[in-house]
Amino acid sequence: MGLRLFNREELLGREIDAVRLGRLWRVFRRHLVWEWWLFDRKWEEVPRFLRWTGWPVGFYLRDVPAILRRSSLAMLVVLAGIVGAAVLGWNIASRYPVALSLGEPGRDLFGGITPAFILGNNLRALTLAAILGTFSFGSLAVLPLLVTLGLATYLGLLLLWSGYSPWVFISLIAPHGLLELPAAFLWCATAVRLGAAFIAPPPGMAVGEGWLQALADFLKIALLVVLPALMVAALIEVRLTPVVAMWVFWAYGR
Repeated sequence: MGLRLFNREELLGREIDAVRLGRLWRVFRRHLVWEWWLFDRKWEEVPRFLRWTGWPVGFYLRDVPAILRRSSLAMLVVLAGIVGAAVLGWNIASRYPVALSLGEPGRDLFGGITPAFILGNNLRALTLAAILGTFSFGSLAVLPLLVTLGLATYLGLLLLWSGYSPWVFISLIAPHGLLELPAAFLWCATAVRLGAAFIAPPPGMAVGEGWLQALADFLKIALLVVLPALMVAALIEVRLTPVVAMWVFWAYGR
């Protein structure tokens, strides 16, 4: 009798767990998918061979702006951290000035580095940010980005104070940074929100549903916005940035 009762309770517990997992999946899936949209045109009005465009258009023109609105506070937190990192980099550079020399940069400025290496390095750093943010209620999600930007500020100021033109530093950062930095910013902002959802869920949502919504938004931004941008940025950093930096150095130099 006792054994049968135990087995019955175990089976009942499994059924409850299955119901909970099923409900969690349905909630997560509801936040993960987005609506088909093609500039307010109906599905039937669009030619068959163009109907698929409603999915990317709906995502990038409607769903992404909605995610950014939901993440606006987290974006302000990341922006404040970036300003703080820049101030810290300037403070360290002013306290410990070091003369830098770039020598004669050439096409092999980043010799031996491949786009795959750069992409993998960026993804590892951003994944660390997401993990730190999840277990620190969002407070540490910006740490890898702040370290990178603080170091960039420090080195940029040292180059300027060593007599190099500002265009030299800009040429080393801007070609790939125009994609890489906004991508990292969006990743970190959604990671901050992912961790903060535990203590500040959206109005009208329980903590669990709020976190699932934040997780769905994070995955969509990470996989469909940040990852493509980082892939292109890695190619630019290896193929284009050294060429631009070389020509700018020859044109302006010190």
